[in-house]
Amino acid sequence: MALIEAGHEVRLICANAGGDGRGRDRVETIEVSRPTSKKLGFDLRHALVDRNIRKALDDTVRSWRPDAIYERYTLYGRAGGRAAQRFDLAHILELNALLSNELANRIRMRPLASAAERRIIRRARHVVVVSDPLRAEVADLRGHGNDVSMTPTAVNTDRFNPELDAADLKRELGLEGKFVIGYVGALTGWHGIKLLYGLVEELTRRGASDFVVFLMGGDPERLAKHRARAKEQGLEDRLIFHGSVPHDEIPRYIRVMDVGMVPDTTPWSAPVKLFEYLASGVPAVAARYPAVEAAMADGQEGLLFEPKSIEAMASAIEKAMSDPAHLTQMGRNARERTEKDYSWPNAVAQIKQIFESQLA
Repeated sequence: MALIEAGHEVRLICANAGGDGRGRDRVETIEVSRPTSKKLGFDLRHALVDRNIRKALDDTVRSWRPDAIYERYTLYGRAGGRAAQRFDLAHILELNALLSNELANRIRMRPLASAAERRIIRRARHVVVVSDPLRAEVADLRGHGNDVSMTPTAVNTDRFNPELDAADLKRELGLEGKFVIGYVGALTGWHGIKLLYGLVEELTRRGASDFVVFLMGGDPERLAKHRARAKEQGLEDRLIFHGSVPHDEIPRYIRVMDVGMVPDTTPWSAPVKLFEYLASGVPAVAARYPAVEAAMADGQEGLLFEPKSIEAMASAIEKAMSDPAHLTQMGRNARERTEKDYSWPNAVAQIKQIFESQLA
């Protein structure tokens, strides 16, 4: 949508257009079929999706004649790079993770997936990544650092903003008078959800009271497991697994929070939730990783702690709870920095510059 608002014509080709429908009337969307049968296997399902996208993309290029292709990397996703070479178009591959590593526990043909990933990365005309560690890995795979750029994660600063009033929602949720430690996202292991059980226990041991850890998101199966576990450990009043809400409601729910948590992530990741917290004027308490440190300074826009250390995480939360004035100032700083460095217009300007250099 940011590209459209900047005056560009966009067509979207994907296998899952999402369910909220925001802005769908402003962009022509071609949603291809995606096989769901588990009998096909994880790898083959992805390869078949790429085949369907390739056909739709080729048809679109022939009939519409775009100037450029912006492609988000997916496992076995060669459609964008192939079309760019075949029709001589400008091309950017956005890569947020090396999926042959990140999805290793689901991939059944890892050597094939790794080889396909290397080939896709090497053949892309330009690769944009979200962190310096990932940029180094991509440059190593390509054999050079040319045409590899870091484009920071961006956020819609109009939708996520400190002006949203969430006082009524906080009362509805029974959180009034509580210090709310919030989390938005999936409940998968590498996000560090299990660390939050230890955080609640450690804060309680240290004498903290009137706080809750409020988690939004999660698929039904994981949600049920975590709720059962929290109840079994007697933590259900402190560790609240709220579940998912409509996407349009997320900004208001973030404003319920006193701090937004990034309990853990990968060394190469720049979590979207982090930027949504900061844009909302909610200071983050986050594990100290390169992309996180690039987005926020300790004590300025939020607080950092050593990864996987429950004690360090608890100390950061205690610091936030003990100094409301500092917490408020960090929220202001977070909003200002996001507007300056991580808004969608900034990201569009970088993308436009890359495309223009290719077209020249």
